[in-house]
Amino acid sequence: MQSAASLCGISVSRGCAEVKARSGGYDSREWTKAVQRAQHPAGRPRVLIVQGTADCTVDPQNALYLTNQWTAFHGLKTDAPVVIGQEPSWPERAVRQGYAPVGANALWVETVLLKDVGHVMPIDTGNPQRPCGRVRVSETKTYIEDVGFCGAALAAGFLQLEQ
Repeated sequence: MQSAASLCGISVSRGCAEVKARSGGYDSREWTKAVQRAQHPAGRPRVLIVQGTADCTVDPQNALYLTNQWTAFHGLKTDAPVVIGQEPSWPERAVRQGYAPVGANALWVETVLLKDVGHVMPIDTGNPQRPCGRVRVSETKTYIEDVGFCGAALAAGFLQLEQ
């Protein structure tokens, strides 16, 4: 008999619980059909996916699955990322891909992969014009890491919540 954790795609190894997308689930086309059948508020949701490549809690491969699912839902191609507007200065360890239809003024799906970053909230302590969190040396396992850019500001900008 399978455990509830294994049914949900959770495995424990190397002292970490790891969440993986189950194989045998929906592929991009099946997932798109299921979402399209559901009731939606007006418009289609924009999606921001941020994932650390060294995350041992959520399998980094899930970010690619989510990107494929949401771009398929929006009718976009994953082999054709686009750039809209000014690129912020990104640290070398952040890889950004955005997807939108031709003529759009905002990204519909954005994926940011943070190289060698685990299961943390990314902050930037080095920008005095835009303070973004702090890491307290006395605290361990805070799930906060200074990666050179602010995850909260990234999300606020993507969702157009900035003033």
